[in-house]
Amino acid sequence: MSTPNPKLWVVDTSTFIHFTIIEMVPMLAEPRRPLRVTRYVYERELCGTNCHARTRAAAKTALDRGYFVIDTLRLDDLERIGTLNVPRKVAMGEITCAVVAERDEGAVLLDDRKAILRLREEVNVRAWESTEDVLVDAAHQHRVSEYQLHDFDAKLESEKYRCRFSLREEYLRQRLSRTVSGSASEGTS
Repeated sequence: MSTPNPKLWVVDTSTFIHFTIIEMVPMLAEPRRPLRVTRYVYERELCGTNCHARTRAAAKTALDRGYFVIDTLRLDDLERIGTLNVPRKVAMGEITCAVVAERDEGAVLLDDRKAILRLREEVNVRAWESTEDVLVDAAHQHRVSEYQLHDFDAKLESEKYRCRFSLREEYLRQRLSRTVSGSASEGTS
């Protein structure tokens, strides 16, 4: 997905966990450095007492390796959160990511489509991307193969996350579309 180049990306819990499942956290982080995680997301949702040991270990490793930095909410962020008119169904981690991205003119990596729809009405960020967007884009950049996309789909589904579409099929559809539109523009020159 081509988006304006935000100066920072803030990752939510679910997206980080999905990249942990497919063992591709470095691929998520590298083109988006410094990737940010809010302190709330890190301490409560990735490393809290109710978190899976695998998630906690992956989050600590990612922090140690510099894949992301922790962003602490400021007083004006808390005031901004208080002004938002979002349903209680939107998780606090998702809200903190959106508010930090808005404050610093950044973008959010978030997989909950309903939360995005609700937050988009209240918070102005440069872009919203999901696990699917990042993975399909990585295939276009030749950082993963179409066959790896198929494997990622299967691995995520085995962990109870169903992608919005088949990653491999969407990549191939987009690639064909780009090829056809590129051929059409060559013919008009």
